[in-house]
Amino acid sequence: MAEMVKLFVNGQEVEVESGKNLIDALKVVGIEIPHFCYHPALGADGNCRMCLVGIEDGRPPLVPACKTPAQEGMKVQLDAEHIKKIQRDVLEFELINHPVDCPVCDQAGECALQDYYMNYSLDDSRMRVEQVTKGKKIDFGSGVVHDQERCVLCGRCVRFTRQITHTGELGIVNRTDAARVSIFPGKPLNNRYALNIVDICPVGAMTSSDFRFKQRVWFLQKDPGICHGCSKGCSIYIDHHREKYKDDVIYRFRARTNLKVNGYFICDFGRLSYAAENE
Repeated sequence: MAEMVKLFVNGQEVEVESGKNLIDALKVVGIEIPHFCYHPALGADGNCRMCLVGIEDGRPPLVPACKTPAQEGMKVQLDAEHIKKIQRDVLEFELINHPVDCPVCDQAGECALQDYYMNYSLDDSRMRVEQVTKGKKIDFGSGVVHDQERCVLCGRCVRFTRQITHTGELGIVNRTDAARVSIFPGKPLNNRYALNIVDICPVGAMTSSDFRFKQRVWFLQKDPGICHGCSKGCSIYIDHHREKYKDDVIYRFRARTNLKVNGYFICDFGRLSYAAENE
C-alpha cells in the first residue's frame, strides 16, 4: 500500500499519496490544478507554466505542480491572488494569436483552453495588433489533421512520437510567435498509434479526419466498453448518439485508461473498428 502524507491546500488539510506530483496527487481528492503540457503517460515537461502553484515557506515560493512531489506538511496555495494572476497571464499569452473559432472547432466542449478561460480568466483581449497567422488544415498523415493557429505548443504530440511510439515524426520548429508543430519534409505520421495524438492534444490543434464535423461532443453519450478489434481487450469509451427517429450511431472509440491492459492508449485499428459496429 502506498505511503500517505498530509498536506494543506489553501489552508485545508488533505491526505494524498506520497511521491506523486501535485497534479496527480490532488486530482485523486478532487482538486484540479490547470495544466497543458503535463500528461501522466509522458511525464512532466514544465513548459506551459499553467500549473505554477505557491508553496508557503518554500524555496522557491513558486513551483510547477507537475514537477513537485507531494510531501508531508507542505502548504500549497492555489487561490492566492498572485497565483490567479499567473493563470490569467498564461491564458492571455496563449490566446494572443488564437483564432477563437470554438463554434466550428471539433474540440469545443472538451477543450482545456476553453474550460480554463471560463474558470480562471474571462478577461477581454488587450491586443490591438494584427494576429500572426499560421497553417490550417494540415494533413499530418494517419488521419491526423493539424491547425497551427489553435496550437498552444504544449509539446505533448512531439513527446508522444518520441517517448511512446519512438518514431519521432513530429517536432517544434522556429521560435517565438513563429514556432509551430510540424512533420519533417516527406515524412508524415506513420505509426499504428498516431490517432492517440488527437486524444492527448488539450486543445483543438489536432483533430481526426474520421471524426471532423461529424458530431458535437456535448450530444454524445459516453459509455465504457471493451474494444473487440483483437484479443487484447483494450478499455475504451464508446461515444454515441441517437437522433430523433433514427438508430443509435457510434461516432468514435477513445482510449480509456487501464494500466493493467492498454495503459493510456489504443491502436488506430481498434479505434476505427467502431464503423463495423454501425453496420
